[in-house]
Amino acid sequence: MENYIDPNVLKWVESVWSTYDVDGDDRLNKSEARRFCDEHLNESVPHSKFFEMWAMLDQDKSGDLSRSELARAITWFKNQSR
Repeated sequence: MENYIDPNVLKWVESVWSTYDVDGDDRLNKSEARRFCDEHLNESVPHSKFFEMWAMLDQDKSGDLSRSELARAITWFKNQSR
């Protein structure tokens, strides 16, 4: 996955972040991230493939997602669909 983050995607992630970061730790755990993907990226990350794709989403292997990891993944998925 490329390191490029579309600034508009990052801005959008920032705007919806608090809706999905339920525990308020400024990271999305698998459950929070799966809910986000189900609601916004189902065509790009089907529910059945979510756990297989987790390693690609969680680039720093921390076990959760930062805002930039999520924005980077969305940018990448968006560019793949073009």
